[in-house]
Amino acid sequence: MPETWYDTAQICQGGHVINPASVGSPAHNQRFCDKCGQAAITACPGCTAPIRGVFHDGGAAPPRGEYTRPGYCHNCGKAYPWTR
Repeated sequence: MPETWYDTAQICQGGHVINPASVGSPAHNQRFCDKCGQAAITACPGCTAPIRGVFHDGGAAPPRGEYTRPGYCHNCGKAYPWTR
């Protein structure tokens, strides 16, 4: 059975999605946002859980569909910096 998993999203502290698949497509990662200059994060500042990115369903094709950045951490429930 194919493996299913959430990739880790990279989002700037201002809320711009930089890379919704920072593990699967690391070539698209950036340290800072090219839209606003703020630092990029890949983990919750409150609990350090990875920010959920695109879902890999185990298929051979890359993940599809629109990615919507989360407002709150799935692990601790705290608001991400762009939500406050």
